[in-house]
Order: sequence, then C-alpha cells, then structure tokens
Amino acid sequence: MNNHLQAGDDDYSGTYDFTIKDGILSSSEPINISESVDEKILIDVQEIIDQYELVKRNGKDEYTSGLPYEHQPCYLKVVYESGEVLYFSEDNDPKAYWPKDLFVLFRQYFIEKGHEELKPSKEAGTIIRFDIKFNENVVAYQYCEMIDTDGIKKLYKDEYNLETKDGQDYLVDIPEDFYDRLFELIDASNMSKFHTGSMVASSSDCPRTKDGYFEIYIDYENGNQIYGYSKDKEKVEEFKKEIVPVKEYLDNIFK
Repeated sequence: MNNHLQAGDDDYSGTYDFTIKDGILSSSEPINISESVDEKILIDVQEIIDQYELVKRNGKDEYTSGLPYEHQPCYLKVVYESGEVLYFSEDNDPKAYWPKDLFVLFRQYFIEKGHEELKPSKEAGTIIRFDIKFNENVVAYQYCEMIDTDGIKKLYKDEYNLETKDGQDYLVDIPEDFYDRLFELIDASNMSKFHTGSMVASSSDCPRTKDGYFEIYIDYENGNQIYGYSKDKEKVEEFKKEIVPVKEYLDNIFK
C-alpha cells in the first residue's frame, strides 16, 4: 500500500504493509507495530472492501514499470474462512480512497491500543480557514468565515433557494472552542476522502444546481488542506451523508 494522507493530517507518504494473521495486526516500517485484534476490525475491513467493491478487482495482477514512486504496485490479499481468496495487484493510485481508509482504520486501532505517537500533531489538528458549500434539494448552503464591517472575523451562513432565487444570510460570533470542535467533526466524518487538490470550482465543473454538488476548502496550520468539489451523483450523496454532523453543529451556532 503506497499511501499519501495530505488532507487534514500529518504527512504519511510512504509504502506500508499491514498484515492480520492469527489474531495479530502488524505493520512494517516505518510504523513497525504489532497488536492483538478482535473480530470488529475484521468486520471494519470487510466494510471497506464492500464500500469500494474491491471484489470486482479479484484476480487482477498487473502493473506498469517505470512509473513514479507514488504509483508503484499496491496489493490486497484477503483469505476467508470459506477458503475463498480475494487478491489483486495494480498500479497505486495516490488519490484512491480505499487505501487511505484502511490506513486510517489500522492507525486508529494502534492509537486506541496506546500508541499515541501515531496521533496527528497539534498543527495537523488545527483548522485556520474553511468554506463548505453544498445543496439539499433546492436549497444551497454555504458555511465559512467572513470579516464584518468592524474588521472582526465572524461565522457566515448562507441559504439560497435555487428555484425561487430567494436567499437569507447570517453572521454570528465564533465560539471559543469552535475550531477544535470543527476539527473533531471533520476528522470523525473522514472528510479528507473528498480531497482532490482542486482549489477553485468553475460554474461548468461544479454548477450550483438542485441536481447535486459540493465544494469543500479547509486549511490546516501545518499547511495541509482538504480541497475538492464534485457534481458526480455518487460522490455528492456520500458527501451529504458524511457532512450531516458538521451541518448540525454549524446550524446550532446560528440559532
């Protein structure tokens, strides 16, 4: 697994080899940790396999020589109790979600086992700017920071009806623990999976229509980002599901 977690995290660029065998989860260098596991982590691994339909790649064993380091071969092998085997090997895709999800799953498990050195640094967990846009049916939402007429940074929310063209915006003070709580929710919702590095969405790339869209721009103190947008129906639906706790938290601030 060649992994690159850039968005909202420390830099974990590198090649990782995780193995679960005889009830032990082990990782090669640079993590180099082994811990006993229970059935839950196996269930979590299967959920990732199902989510990304990895069984469709079963039997694939091909890669391209001479590609850059981040595209070197990656593989997954799963042996089931029934004797069935899921295996594939292919060119690594640094933007693929499934390796990142597996990496985060295994790292979080090690953290819960007491390996706090794997926790993100303070700088990686500090949001310094955010702008989130998406729609729910005919209503378009935007949440971000804005400087008011007195030069003070405030929280901004905009609601806009895409059919009637009616809108309502709000401006409130930023709560003292706002950025800490926002980071917790963004991290728990795994919003980094929507990072593509795309900083500006044009009207043609991501039209603001009731057909569905999202844009997310988050800057962290360590220089990393979550930058991305899409009008793809499947990605939009996944984003809307993941953003729910973030939206609920933000909406409560504006009440």
